[in-house]
Amino acid sequence: FGQDRLALHLPESAQQAGQNTSYNMGILSIVSGDYATAISNMSSKNCAYNLALAQLLNKDPKKALSTLDCIQDKDANTYYLMAIAGARMNDNNILITNLKKAIQMDSSLRKQAENDREFIKFFENDDFKGLVK
Repeated sequence: FGQDRLALHLPESAQQAGQNTSYNMGILSIVSGDYATAISNMSSKNCAYNLALAQLLNKDPKKALSTLDCIQDKDANTYYLMAIAGARMNDNNILITNLKKAIQMDSSLRKQAENDREFIKFFENDDFKGLVK
């Protein structure tokens, strides 16, 4: 098997052995760009970062934000993805609020956000510049 085929074959083998591998198959679907299948496979986990990522990549930032919002122990990456969802919804408040939390938790995200094309529409926004400069 090639690496790609092996990556798909192993979860299928585990599933045949009675293991629940839907969520992991969903992650592989994200990697292969099949976001709708990823969402379907991960739907048993209502509050999961990877589910929200698939929703965002599937052009549903509002649903992704809802999924991220219900995560109990949010980390910096969760808040950063929430900021991206806000940017994709063109909602300055959601973007700034969550990007600020992300940077407070992980200051390296300040530099990442400064150049992240997800925020290009906000590069000249004073609130955004105040966070990343």
